[in-house]
Amino acid sequence: MTSRRFAAQSVAALALLLVAGCPALDNILNQNSSSNSNDNDSTGLDNPSGLVRFKSANELLEFFRQQVNQRHGQNRMFFGMGAAAADASNETAGAADDGATPDPFSTTNLQEEGVDESDVFKSDGTYFYVADGGKVRVVKAAPRSELAQVGEVTLASDVYVDSLYLHEGKLLALAVKYVSYDSIDSRFGRPELLIYPPYYVGNSVVLYEVDISNPAAPAVARHIELDGSLVSSRLTNNRVIVVLTIAPKLPDNPTVLSVNNLGLDDVLPQVRTGAGSAVMVGWENWLRPEIADGYFMTAILTLDAGNIESILNSVAVLANCGTIYVSPEAVYLTDATYDMEDNYRQSTAVRKFAFDANGVAAYAASGKVPGQLLNQFSLGESDGDLRLATHIENFSMFVGIGFSDDVAVSSDVAQTADEPLSGPTNAVYVLRQSGESLDIVGRVENIAENERIYSARFIGDRGYLVTFRRIDPLFVLDLSDAASPKIVGELKVPGYSDYLHPIGTDRLIGVGRSALTTGFGNTIPDALQLSLFDVKDPANPKLIEQIQLGGTGSSSDVSHTHKAFTYLPQTGVLAIPAQLYKDINDPFVFGGVEFDGVLVFDVDPDAGFTALGSVASVVESDEFGYTYTPWRRASLIGDSVYALTPQGIRAAATSDFNTTTTVTFAD
Repeated sequence: MTSRRFAAQSVAALALLLVAGCPALDNILNQNSSSNSNDNDSTGLDNPSGLVRFKSANELLEFFRQQVNQRHGQNRMFFGMGAAAADASNETAGAADDGATPDPFSTTNLQEEGVDESDVFKSDGTYFYVADGGKVRVVKAAPRSELAQVGEVTLASDVYVDSLYLHEGKLLALAVKYVSYDSIDSRFGRPELLIYPPYYVGNSVVLYEVDISNPAAPAVARHIELDGSLVSSRLTNNRVIVVLTIAPKLPDNPTVLSVNNLGLDDVLPQVRTGAGSAVMVGWENWLRPEIADGYFMTAILTLDAGNIESILNSVAVLANCGTIYVSPEAVYLTDATYDMEDNYRQSTAVRKFAFDANGVAAYAASGKVPGQLLNQFSLGESDGDLRLATHIENFSMFVGIGFSDDVAVSSDVAQTADEPLSGPTNAVYVLRQSGESLDIVGRVENIAENERIYSARFIGDRGYLVTFRRIDPLFVLDLSDAASPKIVGELKVPGYSDYLHPIGTDRLIGVGRSALTTGFGNTIPDALQLSLFDVKDPANPKLIEQIQLGGTGSSSDVSHTHKAFTYLPQTGVLAIPAQLYKDINDPFVFGGVEFDGVLVFDVDPDAGFTALGSVASVVESDEFGYTYTPWRRASLIGDSVYALTPQGIRAAATSDFNTTTTVTFAD
């Protein structure tokens, strides 16, 4: 059995669970009939990565049972292994209404304009809303002198607030409800599938609408609970898009008999509101890959942001879920696939769910590209075409084996017995929809052999890649001709950037690490590094300035999430949370924490960075001086800069960092 089928069985079986018949949901589930008729009659695709619908509820149930039995009969050792890794917006400004011009303020850093992303805190220019455990705190942020917590709301004792949205004067809170490890069944409370995103049995996601008209007394107005684990979400066109992974509850030590006794009601995920419960995804909206991929499930729900209890549409796939990308036009689900017979190389399946006129996501097409994605910035859509940057591993103990039987790859990438084995490479592909297929219409391959992509960004007709091994090549791609994308410029500088942010139309800020060559000849990441690039001439990118901050091990939260990057175009001020270590000139020893907080810079597009000052975070520290906090964020309101953590907020003026105002949260 190939590894691809091995992983496929895990995923396809879970998907079958969700396909049960869906009774009328009335007020809870308002399926959009126009979106459901998009491809109902699709019974098969001449596309190995494509999705097909089930013809009946019984077909879905039988397929699910088959996948469960097949997986448990052949891959029992893989089931329940260890723990997996856990995982300018449409915000309404709340500035004072005294007739004065409100101060400009920063909001959540987004990948795509008009597609809001949730975060652990939100700002409306006057108040901050901060997620902390099972509650949300409301903090008066402006003016800075009045910094104080003014209210809070506890959503529930058994939930953990993952992230927040602000929408039309309301707060929307996404919370995760975990089932305890010892409850009901020993499999509950831990992932069934050892991948990310995790597939937990028994978990659910609760979306709360919170009335914040009185900041001192925020109150829950309504809520909806969805079976599954939260992968990602977006808010666009007055719609909340929620992506969930679902691991169905199976009998203890499943046997063929016990699995075949399962009915759809036993395995289909549910949705619960004050009005009652119902099936989350009806069988007619379930899909599976042409090549079966197990029984784990991924669901996409479209909710009305004006009434979160109203599900406008739901669709689910019996397949694993990887990187999620959302453009103003569509949701893209990806799923990495492996094949041991194909030199351990990897390909990525891509599934497009396009938004209709009502903002509802419905299945549109599927495709596949060689390689694996780094993160959501590895994808970008323009004029209907999807661009993807992938890393392709070519290492093998065999020769004479090509890429895979269902992914076309150019001969200069595939290995043959007559060619020397090559190292890992990188590539950029352009996918275009044709019917229900996403076809590769353009490609650039063999980019930076033996290096790995550390960051990618697609902006209009341009693409930017940063790879790293010893130095940091910044590649500039011309994507104006989708059929003939090409690298037009390259700049080699020390270190690497793992996040790229556009400033205007011809500047890029890079956040990453400097590099240090050890006495053994190898190159390792060193200090925190900021770079400013001039990309006005794509054929001749230039480095305007590059600065190093702190000693070995210093880093920024921006390297882990783009939401930690804060830049206010109106003032040209950049604020990034960071943890800086002392520089003791030893690449193998961390010198201890020297600073934990927010670094603030003025950014001159022609000259570079000017350090304005820093604001220390409110963090916990141990007896050795090491600090810890789950997250750090920076925020800007006018000339004020704020350092936020779950432990508290500290603020200062950009003209006086010696005078600070602090609020420390209880508990």
